[in-house]
Amino acid sequence: MHNAPSYYKAHKFECLEEMRMIFGIKAVKIFCKLNIWKYRYRDGHKPDTNDSEKADEYLTYLLSLEKRGVKWLLLAKKI
Repeated sequence: MHNAPSYYKAHKFECLEEMRMIFGIKAVKIFCKLNIWKYRYRDGHKPDTNDSEKADEYLTYLLSLEKRGVKWLLLAKKI
C-alpha cells in the first residue's frame, strides 16, 4: 500500500506483497475485503484514527489485484 508506514516496509517486500506471494491473490483479496469491512464498520467510533482512509487504501489495493488478474487472464488466453 502506498501510504504504508515504514515498519511495513522493513523487509524486501511490502507486507501485502509478501502475503500475496505466500498465500496467493485469492487469500489477499479476502483479507482486503475483510479489512475494508472492519474499517468501514468502526469508522467514526475509534478516536484518533481515520478508518475511512484505511478502508480506501485496502480498496485501492484490492482493485489493483483485480486489474492484475484481468491482465494475467488476457495474457494466458493469448498463449
